[in-house]
Amino acid sequence: MTDTGTGIANDDLPVLFSKFGKLQRTAAMNDTGIGLGLTIVKQIVEQSQGSVHAKSPGIGKGSTFSFNMVIETAEQAESRESSNYSRKNGDIANHLQENLPAIDFDKESRKS
Repeated sequence: MTDTGTGIANDDLPVLFSKFGKLQRTAAMNDTGIGLGLTIVKQIVEQSQGSVHAKSPGIGKGSTFSFNMVIETAEQAESRESSNYSRKNGDIANHLQENLPAIDFDKESRKS
């Protein structure tokens, strides 16, 4: 998305996507926001293995915001979920095997 608005100073670009990242220069223009919108956008996009970007040629020259996301087919998502499920269950089984004390059931049954 590109606009012809107030633009963003180069010094402000690094903090633009941070929590409560309201820019002091434009805070008076929008006194109802708390500076979380772009942070939320960034988190959603990054959780989808994507990235979000902002650029501006400078004050008074507008801004451009863009993002990219990985889009997968239903079959790819199902395969990924199946692989994650198998890996997680294998990790749990290995952890239990390595961290639980071994029980000699034959020895326990001989006590009775």
